[in-house]
Order: sequence, then structure tokens, then C-alpha cells
Amino acid sequence: AMPRVADAGLVMTVTGEANRLLANDQAVITFTAEAQRPQAQDASDEIIKAGNAAIAALNAINAPAGQVEVQTADFSTWPVRTRAKEGETSEIAAWGARQTLRVTVRDLKLASAVMSAAGKSMNYDGVTFSSLVRFGKPRRMSSLPKR
Repeated sequence: AMPRVADAGLVMTVTGEANRLLANDQAVITFTAEAQRPQAQDASDEIIKAGNAAIAALNAINAPAGQVEVQTADFSTWPVRTRAKEGETSEIAAWGARQTLRVTVRDLKLASAVMSAAGKSMNYDGVTFSSLVRFGKPRRMSSLPKR
């Protein structure tokens, strides 16, 4: 931009952009348990048992406070229907149930222990890595240094 002369002196507008590559310092690991049983309660009980076992195993890691956080991301049940012949109505043959745990690991050195612990009773479903680094607010240059 071209400098402008103002009553207080020279006014310049500067626009810029910067990029920085940041290392991942957080992982979100997803685990699921799924069951199909004749009764909805039995299917639910099975996945609750698996989820509770995973949480107990994660607690047994004894990670420092705030380094491993567990959340239930999903819990659902649904009817499993028979295939109906033409002119007939399908019937409920069984019930399916699914539970998903989302585990946030803030110390990547703990990620393999988390996967091993929860993986004993639940299925590994995926992992997402990210960086927790947060930048401050964009700053506006209010004036140029005086000479």
C-alpha cells in the first residue's frame, strides 16, 4: 500500500500472513462395542459391560490428571427384522446395540497404552490427531516505532 501523509505523520497499512507447522500433541481414539441378542436388554447389558471394562482398564493406566478423558459418544439400540416374503410383514428377530467411547489423549506417549487397555473389551474404530496450540488474537500495528 502507498503511504499517506496525515496530520500526525506518515500512516502505512501493512497486511501479512504467516504459517507454522505444528506437531500433533493430542489424539482422539474411538472404540466401539456392538452386540446382537434376542432381547434388547441383553444386547444393551453386553455392550455396557464392555464399556465399563474399557473404562476400568483406562483408569488402571493411572495417567496424570487431565491426560486421558473418556466420553460416551453414542449408545443406541435397534430392531433386527426378518426378511418378509411378499405380502407378509417383517418381524423383530433380534435386537442390536452399539456403544461408542471417545478417548482424548493429551500425552501422545500414553496413546498405545490407551489403545491396548480399551482394546481388550472394545473394538478400535479410529484415531484423529491434532494440535492444542492456540494462537493469540491477531494484532493491529497501531503505530510505527519513532526514530
